[in-house]
Amino acid sequence: MPYRPKEYIIKKVGKSLQLNVTTDYGMRVLLALHQKNGMATADEISETMGISRRYLTKVTQRLKESGMIDSISGPTGGYRLLVPISEITVGQVCYSMEQTMKINRCMDQDGECSRHAKVSCPVRKFYFAMQKHLEQQWFSVSLQEILEKY
Repeated sequence: MPYRPKEYIIKKVGKSLQLNVTTDYGMRVLLALHQKNGMATADEISETMGISRRYLTKVTQRLKESGMIDSISGPTGGYRLLVPISEITVGQVCYSMEQTMKINRCMDQDGECSRHAKVSCPVRKFYFAMQKHLEQQWFSVSLQEILEKY
C-alpha cells in the first residue's frame, strides 16, 4: 500500500451500502421452512429465527407475492415452501424484498441524472459494470449453497 500523508486519508462518512433487514428475514424464513421439511407455523418461524410476529407478516406477504411460499389457514396451518431452496437464489430473494437493487438512482427506470449526461457519464458506466457483477453473484448462489458452504 503506497504511503499517504495523514491529511489525504479518506474517512468513512454516513452509512454503507446494505440490504434491508426484510431481505435478511426473507432468507431466514425460507431456510426455516426448509429445515422444518417445507412447512412451519408463524410461531415456529418467529421463535426459531428471532423475527417478531408483526414483522414476519410483512416478510411472508412479500414471499407469497413472489411465489416462493404459500399460507395455509386453520389450526394446523402456517406457511409452506413452494419452491425448493436449491432453486431459490439470493438474487431472487433480494429482488422480492428490496424496493430497488440498483446501486445508484441514475440506474433506476426513470434514471434521474442531475448532470443530464446519462449517455456520456463514465461514473454511470462504471456503476452499470458493477451492478452486472453484483447481479451475477446474487443470482449464482442458491439458498441451498448457503446452507452447505457457510
